[in-house]
Amino acid sequence: MEDALLIGYGAIGVVYSYIIQQSGRARLTVVARSNFDAAKQGGIVLNSGQFGKITDFRPHRVLSSVGEAADRAYKYVFIATKALPDVLPTSKILEPLLALSYEFPQPTYVLLQNGLGVENDLYKKLLERDGSTPPQIITCAVNCISMTVGNVVEHKARTTLEAGLYIPHGSVTSLDRTIPANVEAFRSLMEAGGGDIRLVENVQAAKFKKNLWNIMFTTFSCLTRVPLAFYVKTPDLWDDKVMPLLLETGTEVAAVGRALRFSEADFPSNVAEETIAFSVETMKDWDINSNHKVSTHLDIEAGKPFEVEVIVGEVVRLGKALRVSIPSWTTGIRIQQSDPPGALHVMEIEIEIMKRCYGAIGVVCEYSKIQTEFASDAGVIAESYIIQQSGRARLTVVARSEFDAAGALDANLYALPDVLPASKILQPLLAISYEYPQPTYVLVQNGLGIQNDLYMRLLERDGSPAPQIVTCAVHCITMMIGNIVEQKAHVRKPQTLLEAGLYMPDGCVMTLAAAVPANFEEFRILMEAGGGDIKLVGNAQATKFRKNLLQVLSAHFSPYWLL
Repeated sequence: MEDALLIGYGAIGVVYSYIIQQSGRARLTVVARSNFDAAKQGGIVLNSGQFGKITDFRPHRVLSSVGEAADRAYKYVFIATKALPDVLPTSKILEPLLALSYEFPQPTYVLLQNGLGVENDLYKKLLERDGSTPPQIITCAVNCISMTVGNVVEHKARTTLEAGLYIPHGSVTSLDRTIPANVEAFRSLMEAGGGDIRLVENVQAAKFKKNLWNIMFTTFSCLTRVPLAFYVKTPDLWDDKVMPLLLETGTEVAAVGRALRFSEADFPSNVAEETIAFSVETMKDWDINSNHKVSTHLDIEAGKPFEVEVIVGEVVRLGKALRVSIPSWTTGIRIQQSDPPGALHVMEIEIEIMKRCYGAIGVVCEYSKIQTEFASDAGVIAESYIIQQSGRARLTVVARSEFDAAGALDANLYALPDVLPASKILQPLLAISYEYPQPTYVLVQNGLGIQNDLYMRLLERDGSPAPQIVTCAVHCITMMIGNIVEQKAHVRKPQTLLEAGLYMPDGCVMTLAAAVPANFEEFRILMEAGGGDIKLVGNAQATKFRKNLLQVLSAHFSPYWLL
């Protein structure tokens, strides 16, 4: 009996560990990290619609690192980790096996990962290691509805695997010819363990089709923080709002697939409609209150990195290379000319896509019939217009790492201190290598305590000079639909009212009877010159608390907070 290694013991890893073990054809070693203790003790429960409830499953070996596992030869190495090339490349995870000091033959690598381009890094490293020997990588489109809750893996329905030998540059493996022995042996292993597997000629078409589901449904669920069953099981919301939105954004992505010249059989022209129909059929028996969440949704809630690069970023890069317009995805995503060239920064995607939400948050709020305010590109555009109209500043809108050396920096981004602190966003400006004087920072953000992180970093950087931060309560009801920004008037206040004050720690109040600081007065003049309504206040924290109270009350009645 030969050995197999599986790395990554999340929901997908557990399901396929069970299949491999059940085949009776391989001694399975599993590398588990966060759930190592439970896996080691056989404490993982697989509650499966396909295999039943498994409470006594235990792999042959459970180890805590790949380094420990590099003590023998493996026929197959399965990678079931998240594909995070910008955080932890696959080649880094596999370093002990790719090192020249690994004295055994290289295995066949099987990638059980979501996303596109997940093979690139590993393929390149294997070429560098072994020269002319073609790397053996089986890449897969995994269709598996599963989630992990504590030590229990909930696995719905059946799991299907569409697999093929990875060939770079989009080449197709002809199944008319003899199937490579390692690929045929892999299929036999999966079938012996009860797995459903189909070998496909064009595995990249299968992966693009699966990625279409991820980019449509997973991203929508993550942006709104709502389990998918809620939308599908709420007919007026689904039929009138969500389904048309998913179809529109999915059709854009499908155009990239067609530009890759996938065959009609592999990637039909109505693939976006088919993807929606498949999802509705899959969830037809689910309860509206089902708390089943896609893994990316769980990652976000847990504050973990998620697969935005390979699910969204690679589609954006392909669209750009193929000259296919995908406005729903390129509005907030920008390709960075950084190291490496063309890398897509996770933090920028997270902020910009979540700000735009391609209408998702607006949809939920409209459905709840509660008028509330959320940060979006609409707010950015409205404020940018006021600054530009003032004629008193040359406005730079941050798209890459280009910053104006003078004037105030308008930090209009989601305040996400637990995900991406303001000091991280502003790192290039806060670096000692930034040779210009520190600007006045204007925080046009919702929430309380948003100044804390930036204030402390400025103190650490400059010592005794008091950080100059203007903090604001923004009353601006805006919404973005496509390329149109809808700005509504406030029922009791001017269209855009900014209540602003100089931030002072420990709740100190600025007395307006005294001389107003010059930079603060200049900011007020700038806003008024651009047609903005602004009111300087002595106690900015009181006005922000009042604004925050409105948001807390509004959010409390919004359906996506109730789930």
